[in-house]
Amino acid sequence: MRNNGALPRMTPADVAEIEFSEPWHRVAARDVPYWRRVLFGRSPQLVREVGPLHPLFRFRKDAIPIARRSDTDDWLYFLPGNAEHPLVCVHLTYSRNDYFSRLWPATDFYSSLAEWQESQLTA
Repeated sequence: MRNNGALPRMTPADVAEIEFSEPWHRVAARDVPYWRRVLFGRSPQLVREVGPLHPLFRFRKDAIPIARRSDTDDWLYFLPGNAEHPLVCVHLTYSRNDYFSRLWPATDFYSSLAEWQESQLTA
């Protein structure tokens, strides 16, 4: 079966193999308490900040946090339900307000690990 030039679909095993360098650090599941994951999805803060107008809205509860920058509030998530853009970098604001914006939190979608890594060279 041909994939018509499409990139191979990223899997959780692929995500587990990613090596991060400063200022990025891997996020472990234990970093989010179990009861919060059950009630709010894998990333409660992301669920809180992403409103219905945001392009990440339909993926927010399934987004798996995989890394965080130590010098900013940027988080890298794996989106298992988004074959076209399986990685997304989100700048969380930690605001207590609900958002109803397409713009906030600031979000960049990536079609591959290589694309995300390239973006970090200019960040």
